[in-house]
Amino acid sequence: MLFTLKFSWRLWRGQRLQWSLLALGLGCFSALLLLLLQLGPQLRTPLPGWAQPADLVATVHRTDPQGRYQPVSHAELYRLKQQPEVKALAIAQFRSSELRIAEQNIDRTKLVYYSENLPAVLGLQAPFTRPEAGQAQPVYLSHWLWQLLGKPEVQGLDVLVRENDKRYVIAAVLPPALDRFSEKRPGLWLPWEDRFMPLLDIDEGHDTSKGPGPEALAMTENLPDSIGFIQHKAEADLTALAKNYDATPVEWLGLQAFKMLEDKHQADIIPGIELFPEQRADLLQQFWLLCCLTLLCGAVVAINLVFCLIGQLVQRQHEMGMRQVLGARSLQLSRQLALEQLPLWCAALAIGGMLYWQGTTLLSGLRVYQQYFGSAGVPFAWGYAAVAVLGLTLFLLLCSQLPLLWLLRRARMFRNRQGQRNLLQQRLAWAQQVLQLSFAGLALVLALSLQFQLLQQEKTISRWLPFEELQLRLNPGIQPDAKLQHGEFGQYSAAQVAFASEFTEPVERKLTTTVDGHSLELFVHSTEMSSNYLQFIGADVIAGSAETDSDGIVINRALADRLLEPGQTYADLPGKTLSYIAPFPLQTQIRGVIQNLPHRGVAAAPMLMMYTQLKVNGWGPHDVLTLTTNPALVDEVTTALEDWADRQGQDLDISYQGTLATQLEQMNEPYWIFARISLLLAGVISLLAALSLYYQLKTQLLLEQSVLATKLAVGATVPGLISRLCGHQLGLLLFSLPVCALLAAGLSPWLSGKLGAPVFQHSAVLPALALLLGLVLLATVLPALRLLQKPIALLLQGRAT
Repeated sequence: MLFTLKFSWRLWRGQRLQWSLLALGLGCFSALLLLLLQLGPQLRTPLPGWAQPADLVATVHRTDPQGRYQPVSHAELYRLKQQPEVKALAIAQFRSSELRIAEQNIDRTKLVYYSENLPAVLGLQAPFTRPEAGQAQPVYLSHWLWQLLGKPEVQGLDVLVRENDKRYVIAAVLPPALDRFSEKRPGLWLPWEDRFMPLLDIDEGHDTSKGPGPEALAMTENLPDSIGFIQHKAEADLTALAKNYDATPVEWLGLQAFKMLEDKHQADIIPGIELFPEQRADLLQQFWLLCCLTLLCGAVVAINLVFCLIGQLVQRQHEMGMRQVLGARSLQLSRQLALEQLPLWCAALAIGGMLYWQGTTLLSGLRVYQQYFGSAGVPFAWGYAAVAVLGLTLFLLLCSQLPLLWLLRRARMFRNRQGQRNLLQQRLAWAQQVLQLSFAGLALVLALSLQFQLLQQEKTISRWLPFEELQLRLNPGIQPDAKLQHGEFGQYSAAQVAFASEFTEPVERKLTTTVDGHSLELFVHSTEMSSNYLQFIGADVIAGSAETDSDGIVINRALADRLLEPGQTYADLPGKTLSYIAPFPLQTQIRGVIQNLPHRGVAAAPMLMMYTQLKVNGWGPHDVLTLTTNPALVDEVTTALEDWADRQGQDLDISYQGTLATQLEQMNEPYWIFARISLLLAGVISLLAALSLYYQLKTQLLLEQSVLATKLAVGATVPGLISRLCGHQLGLLLFSLPVCALLAAGLSPWLSGKLGAPVFQHSAVLPALALLLGLVLLATVLPALRLLQKPIALLLQGRAT
């Protein structure tokens, strides 16, 4: 065994370049495989580390018409109790309130009203306790809020919740892992039975001792503020359960004006405990891209390794034949060849481990991974690591044994070194080369498409550099006056500042109109802003004006495309009347159409957007506004805002969001990372393909060296022979192009559907073809030149190597 290992080391050491690239390819493949194994279970059935449910659990959200996950109302969740597959239903409702705790006032903080059985359904451990009969549910303080308060003594600590004007005694501080209980990040966990208290006084003349009035009941139970969790039977089909649940009529409670008839959506029941569905959807897009790259990388590495070993065995066929004559069995030869791959296996394992560590470190810095996995980063389970090592081992064993099984025939072992390969071997080699070039071409087109898209996105992002955002949190808040509605503030004109709700977080509205004689209902996103905002940020106007007013809105191109009737242009839309719900029906007119703005990032699909003027809010004053100005004016404007807040008696908190370009870059981080990863993998795949062509041609030329020597002896020139070889290899490249096109055509709809945007770009085809052409010519010329420069006598004897 030791001799075999030494021999294998010498064997691979003699082919350093090939060995290094194969080890790098196998390392990339093993790192990608391990990453997929670690991410896959969390994305398929998410289960946080703090949850230890005793039974099967699923999370209930609702999906809006745009495909995004949203909270759900209690009235809808109560339908699950009618489903026989459901064993238990638990609910977490999110609200917000100011708090008074440890002699400190805490501004608007998220609260969660949790049902009594929630800890049991989710498998929450200590400090959660099950209250005795007649005992009130405990109240828990989140770890992040406890730290913010300066870590006060919990014993005897109480909190005043101003939303319901009730004082609670804190039972315990929750572990840090529970700080991430959904994107809401609640600071306080309150008893379920108190969920009506903030609205008990809304029903005038109602006797609250008999329970909540009809309006309080409707606003608490019918509005979507919650997430549901169910325990279900093992044999339950969640897809069928979701359909039955969706088809069951909703029994709306209390005042019927607050039922959600206008909100068309579908139920979504996700296996596991899914608290971050939006981030999970983003990660799934990246997961499918990784799957595609892993398969391409694995296919090219396998083809390279198999034919590299075939080339080695062709050169060692005399040795193998003599060993068979001396009594060596096929099993012994198989074991020897497997042991000879041990150095390659060790190198691949080491490189794969380093690449995985570097990759996860890079990914853990991305916001979407931090939001989904927390500060711990991408999870690591030794069980999946063992599976990845086993997968790499089986992959290497399979690749090493296939050539031996193909060549382990006595007649072939004693074939003369100068002998020609039979027709089947030639066809297999031809198919291998065509497939490998097709895979390399597909990887290059995919990687370059992502690079071109990234360059376009970076160019788009750069235009947002001159706009700095300041988020203003106001207490008690303000109602915008005429000057603010037009973008004027104090001494600053509409050319210097603009106001809006947050650029990257528009709210959803239902819009109704008539198109081509048919009623059209759309769910669109809306942002309130001062009249000058769109002009201030330089929005491109397609038709009409970019100014909003009290009775008019501006829409983007994506929405305008949905509103156009046959034969109409964008210029026909200004003046068209629309109706939208915010939250009650409002009539408005279109004032203009602008180009799409990147509210969810430059890589996201265009959103249906409408832009309305800042209005006096009937529900209460605006407590959050975003001021946009030039970066050079930030300090000056900040001072003016603080002086104004002092005069107005406003409690002002200013958060510096950075430029719009900075925010868009943060949104684009995952795309940037995966574009770079795809380019790296495409480079490795292409080099492996070129290396395989190099060694295959080298093996073929070694087998045919006497034929080549004869041609040289009768007057053929080296450039002429090389040009013929290049023509043959270019023919293989031409054959690979239709195969690559078919692969791209089959992969594009699937991958574009998974990523939510077109993937392949026509502009990437020519650069990919040029790179592939250069690699093919290089892999053809180098081995031919190296061999044909040998003396003719040496070639005739078949001794050139």
